[in-house]
Amino acid sequence: MRLPFNLKTETNTYQYEAFVSGILFAKNRKHWPYFLSNYIRIVHYFNSGTVLNYYADNPLLLNDGLIQDELAILPMVCAERGADIAAIAVNALENGKYVFGLYNEELVPEKRSYKVNYFVHDYLLYGYEGDAFISAAYLKDQHYREFRLKMEDYNRAVFTQEANVYLHLFSYNEESSLGFDFEKVIKDTRAYLNSQKFTDDETIYGLDAIKFFAKEIGEDEIDLDVRSVCFLKEHKNLMRMRLEYMRDNGYISLSHDVAEQYAEMAKRLHQGVMLAIKYNITHDKHILERLAQTLRESAEQDERGLGDILARL
Repeated sequence: MRLPFNLKTETNTYQYEAFVSGILFAKNRKHWPYFLSNYIRIVHYFNSGTVLNYYADNPLLLNDGLIQDELAILPMVCAERGADIAAIAVNALENGKYVFGLYNEELVPEKRSYKVNYFVHDYLLYGYEGDAFISAAYLKDQHYREFRLKMEDYNRAVFTQEANVYLHLFSYNEESSLGFDFEKVIKDTRAYLNSQKFTDDETIYGLDAIKFFAKEIGEDEIDLDVRSVCFLKEHKNLMRMRLEYMRDNGYISLSHDVAEQYAEMAKRLHQGVMLAIKYNITHDKHILERLAQTLRESAEQDERGLGDILARL
C-alpha cells in the first residue's frame, strides 16, 4: 500500500520541504496559495549541516494545522532490545499516517553514509510493499528519488544516540480552508529585505545572507556546497511565482517587464547550479567569480523589485 506522494515539486533542495510539498501536492494544488505564504525568509548558518536555508518559522507547515502531527515516543532502550518499530510504522501507514522521524544513515544501504559514518538524518515513509517501506530521499547518487527500505534495516537504523525514538505521524488536513495570507507575506518580505535578525548569534538573515554567500565564494577558493546554489534557485523561483500569484489575484500591480526579469533570473540561477557543479570538478576560480556575480545581481533584483512593490502598497 502507499499513501499519495509527489516526488516532483517546486521545493526539493532539502528533504524537509520536499517531504511536506510531496504530501500537500500529491493530488491537487488546493493549498498552493498557503504554501506561497511561507518560505520567504532565509538564513545563512555557520558550522551547520547546511549553509543557506529557509528560516523555520513554520516548520513542516504545522503551525496552522494543515499538516497535523501525532507524536509517538519510545525510549531508545526499546530499540536496543530489538523492539519492532517497523510494526508501529506499518500500523500508522495503514491508518493513513505518513511516518516522519530520524534514523542513522550508516545503516541504510541506499544512503551515502552506509557503512561509512554515523549520520542522523530525517526520513519519511509513505507506504510499504512486502517486507520493505516505500520512502524518498537523496541517495548515494545524490539524486532525490523513491527507494525501498527493508523493515529489518529500518529497525536497526532508528537506533541512534538520541535518548528516544520519535515517530511523527503526519496527516494532511485536506479540508482546511487555509489560503493566501497577504499580511504575512508582506511582513516576511519586509523582514527578508531588511535582513531582520531573529537570534543574537552570528547567523545572517535575509538579503544579507545571499550577499554574504556571494562574497564568500567570490573571494575564496572553497569546497562549494551545490545545495546552497540549488536553494537560491528554488527561493527565487518561489518568489517569482508568489509575485505572479499576487498580481493575478489583485493584491499587487506587477509590470510585464518585472515579471520577465524574475523569470530570466530564475533561469540564470538554474545555470548557476550547473556552474557550481562544474567548479567542483575543475576548481576554476573564474567560474566562482561568474557565479558570485549572478548571486549579487539576484539579490539586487529583490532589493530593487520587492522594495518598489512594498513602497507602492
